[in-house]
Amino acid sequence: MIAFKNHQFDMIRSDRKLQFYSTFKTDQSISLQLELIKNVYHRQSVAKLRSGNHTLTGRHCVPKIPEDLRICQNCSSSEVENVIHKCNSYKCIRKTFFNDIILKYLDFNTLSEGDKILFLFNNIDPFICKKLGNFIFEAFQKRKQRSGF
Repeated sequence: MIAFKNHQFDMIRSDRKLQFYSTFKTDQSISLQLELIKNVYHRQSVAKLRSGNHTLTGRHCVPKIPEDLRICQNCSSSEVENVIHKCNSYKCIRKTFFNDIILKYLDFNTLSEGDKILFLFNNIDPFICKKLGNFIFEAFQKRKQRSGF
């Protein structure tokens, strides 16, 4: 059984679609986070982001654009658009989200970007889960409005 779990974990780490998931999923335990997000639309948004089943990165374009050429079209950063790209288009909702988190967890702002991801996506505090779900849902909605999907 342990060998099977290790094999599954290796498969997750090697799957490009699950690249973001493997940044915060560091063990084979079941995550309780999604169960704590009561709003179904927010829960679906978090699940989509966690599993790589979303349209935020331009991965679904036809013809397919190589990952290193998927430059963000929503800001002037000239950075590759991916899940961890801090697009200026989401600056306002990100600031509100972070401020809400900082009110409860004062040292959140002192964490590195990687540690913030670990903190947010592995947290089982219902407050954090609710705020994360709301932020991701709003980001998806904003993206949907901009792209016309």
